[in-house]
Amino acid sequence: MKGDMRKLYLLGGIVIGGVAVVAYFLLFPPDKTDTTNISPDPASVGSENTNEVIENINTEPEIPDSGPLHDAARARDVRRMADIQSIYAAINDYHGVNGHYPSNMDQLVPDHLSGLPANPEPGGMDYVYTPIGIEPAQFFSLYYRFEVGVENIGAGDHEATPESLTSF
Repeated sequence: MKGDMRKLYLLGGIVIGGVAVVAYFLLFPPDKTDTTNISPDPASVGSENTNEVIENINTEPEIPDSGPLHDAARARDVRRMADIQSIYAAINDYHGVNGHYPSNMDQLVPDHLSGLPANPEPGGMDYVYTPIGIEPAQFFSLYYRFEVGVENIGAGDHEATPESLTSF
Protein backbone atom coordinates (compact mmCIF):
# COMPACT_ATOMS: atom_id res chain seq x y z
CA MET A 1 0.00 0.00 0.00
CA LYS A 2 2.81 2.37 0.94
CA GLY A 3 4.56 1.76 -2.39
CA ASP A 4 1.34 2.49 -4.30
CA MET A 5 1.01 5.89 -2.61
CA ARG A 6 4.59 6.75 -3.53
CA LYS A 7 3.88 5.89 -7.15
CA LEU A 8 0.73 7.99 -7.04
CA TYR A 9 2.63 10.97 -5.59
CA LEU A 10 5.38 10.54 -8.19
CA LEU A 11 2.84 10.40 -11.00
CA GLY A 12 1.03 13.46 -9.59
CA GLY A 13 4.33 15.37 -9.46
CA ILE A 14 5.14 14.48 -13.05
CA VAL A 15 1.69 15.60 -14.22
CA ILE A 16 1.89 18.89 -12.31
CA GLY A 17 5.40 19.49 -13.65
CA GLY A 18 4.22 18.83 -17.20
CA VAL A 19 1.32 21.22 -16.79
CA ALA A 20 3.70 23.87 -15.44
CA VAL A 21 6.01 23.49 -18.46
CA VAL A 22 3.11 23.75 -20.92
CA ALA A 23 1.74 26.80 -19.08
CA TYR A 24 5.18 28.44 -19.15
CA PHE A 25 5.50 28.02 -22.92
CA LEU A 26 1.97 29.28 -23.46
CA LEU A 27 2.66 32.39 -21.39
CA PHE A 28 6.19 32.94 -22.69
CA PRO A 29 6.47 31.54 -26.23
CA PRO A 30 10.00 30.92 -27.51
CA ASP A 31 11.65 33.43 -29.82
CA LYS A 32 10.99 32.58 -33.46
CA THR A 33 14.49 33.57 -34.58
CA ASP A 34 15.77 31.51 -37.51
CA THR A 35 18.78 29.52 -36.33
CA THR A 36 19.25 27.27 -39.35
CA ASN A 37 22.44 29.05 -40.45
CA ILE A 38 24.12 28.94 -37.05
CA SER A 39 26.82 26.32 -36.77
CA PRO A 40 29.33 26.48 -33.93
CA ASP A 41 33.00 26.31 -34.65
CA PRO A 42 33.91 22.83 -33.38
CA ALA A 43 37.26 24.14 -32.15
CA SER A 44 35.56 26.67 -29.87
CA VAL A 45 33.06 24.34 -28.22
CA GLY A 46 34.17 23.87 -24.62
CA SER A 47 37.16 26.15 -25.12
CA GLU A 48 38.37 28.93 -22.83
CA ASN A 49 36.36 31.42 -24.93
CA THR A 50 33.18 29.54 -24.09
CA ASN A 51 34.10 29.60 -20.40
CA GLU A 52 34.68 33.36 -20.57
CA VAL A 53 31.25 33.87 -22.10
CA ILE A 54 29.64 31.76 -19.39
CA GLU A 55 31.48 33.65 -16.62
CA ASN A 56 30.47 37.03 -18.05
CA ILE A 57 26.77 36.31 -18.62
CA ASN A 58 25.62 37.95 -15.38
CA THR A 59 28.23 40.65 -15.04
CA GLU A 60 27.28 44.27 -15.50
CA PRO A 61 28.86 46.17 -18.37
CA GLU A 62 31.95 48.11 -17.49
CA ILE A 63 31.60 51.87 -17.57
CA PRO A 64 34.61 53.80 -18.87
CA ASP A 65 36.45 56.22 -16.56
CA SER A 66 35.44 59.18 -18.72
CA GLY A 67 33.25 60.13 -21.62
CA PRO A 68 29.50 60.28 -22.25
CA LEU A 69 28.71 56.83 -20.75
CA HIS A 70 30.57 57.74 -17.55
CA ASP A 71 28.87 61.14 -17.38
CA ALA A 72 25.43 59.54 -17.79
CA ALA A 73 26.18 56.94 -15.10
CA ARG A 74 27.45 59.66 -12.76
CA ALA A 75 24.27 61.71 -13.34
CA ARG A 76 22.19 58.64 -12.42
CA ASP A 77 24.32 58.14 -9.29
CA VAL A 78 23.80 61.80 -8.29
CA ARG A 79 20.05 61.21 -8.64
CA ARG A 80 20.31 57.98 -6.62
CA MET A 81 22.19 59.82 -3.89
CA ALA A 82 19.45 62.47 -3.69
CA ASP A 83 16.82 59.71 -3.59
CA ILE A 84 18.62 57.84 -0.81
CA GLN A 85 19.10 61.03 1.21
CA SER A 86 15.39 61.88 0.95
CA ILE A 87 14.30 58.31 1.83
CA TYR A 88 16.79 58.23 4.71
CA ALA A 89 15.51 61.55 6.09
CA ALA A 90 11.89 60.37 5.74
CA ILE A 91 12.64 57.09 7.56
CA ASN A 92 14.29 58.98 10.42
CA ASP A 93 11.44 61.51 10.50
CA TYR A 94 8.95 58.63 10.69
CA HIS A 95 10.99 57.17 13.58
CA GLY A 96 10.98 60.52 15.38
CA VAL A 97 7.20 60.76 15.14
CA ASN A 98 6.30 57.10 15.81
CA GLY A 99 9.16 55.80 17.97
CA HIS A 100 9.91 52.97 15.51
CA TYR A 101 10.83 52.49 11.88
CA PRO A 102 8.17 51.81 9.23
CA SER A 103 7.37 48.22 8.29
CA ASN A 104 7.61 49.23 4.60
CA MET A 105 8.42 52.34 2.57
CA ASP A 106 4.78 52.86 1.58
CA GLN A 107 4.16 54.11 5.12
CA LEU A 108 6.36 57.12 4.35
CA VAL A 109 3.88 58.45 1.78
CA PRO A 110 2.36 61.08 1.95
CA ASP A 111 3.32 62.30 5.45
CA HIS A 112 7.09 62.03 5.05
CA LEU A 113 7.57 61.74 1.26
CA SER A 114 5.34 62.94 -1.55
CA GLY A 115 6.08 59.70 -3.44
CA LEU A 116 8.59 56.88 -3.44
CA PRO A 117 11.58 57.58 -5.67
CA ALA A 118 12.40 55.00 -8.35
CA ASN A 119 15.80 54.00 -9.65
CA PRO A 120 16.68 56.38 -12.53
CA GLU A 121 17.85 53.46 -14.68
CA PRO A 122 15.04 51.34 -16.11
CA GLY A 123 15.61 47.77 -15.03
CA GLY A 124 18.15 48.82 -12.42
CA MET A 125 18.16 47.60 -8.85
CA ASP A 126 15.43 49.27 -6.81
CA TYR A 127 16.11 50.74 -3.41
CA VAL A 128 15.52 47.88 -0.98
CA TYR A 129 14.23 48.78 2.48
CA THR A 130 14.17 46.13 5.21
CA PRO A 131 12.85 46.73 8.73
CA ILE A 132 14.83 44.66 11.20
CA GLY A 133 13.66 43.18 14.48
CA ILE A 134 10.34 42.26 15.97
CA GLU A 135 7.59 44.69 14.99
CA PRO A 136 7.68 47.53 15.61
CA ALA A 137 11.13 47.68 14.00
CA GLN A 138 13.92 49.39 15.90
CA PHE A 139 16.51 49.04 13.13
CA PHE A 140 16.52 49.08 9.33
CA SER A 141 18.69 48.66 6.30
CA LEU A 142 18.30 50.42 2.97
CA TYR A 143 20.28 48.88 0.08
CA TYR A 144 21.24 50.71 -3.08
CA ARG A 145 23.85 50.47 -5.84
CA PHE A 146 26.00 53.10 -7.53
CA GLU A 147 27.37 52.62 -11.03
CA VAL A 148 30.47 54.84 -10.77
CA GLY A 149 30.12 56.44 -7.34
CA VAL A 150 29.51 59.92 -6.02
CA GLU A 151 30.57 62.09 -3.05
CA ASN A 152 33.42 59.84 -1.85
CA ILE A 153 31.20 56.77 -2.15
CA GLY A 154 32.48 54.29 -4.70
CA ALA A 155 30.67 52.16 -7.22
CA GLY A 156 28.88 49.04 -6.03
CA ASP A 157 26.43 47.99 -3.36
CA HIS A 158 25.84 50.13 -0.29
CA GLU A 159 23.65 50.04 2.79
CA ALA A 160 22.14 52.82 4.87
CA THR A 161 21.34 52.02 8.50
CA PRO A 162 20.25 54.15 11.46
CA GLU A 163 23.94 54.73 12.21
CA SER A 164 25.12 55.67 8.75
CA LEU A 165 23.93 56.65 5.29
CA THR A 166 26.67 54.53 3.75
CA SER A 167 28.36 51.31 4.66
CA PHE A 168 30.02 48.34 2.87
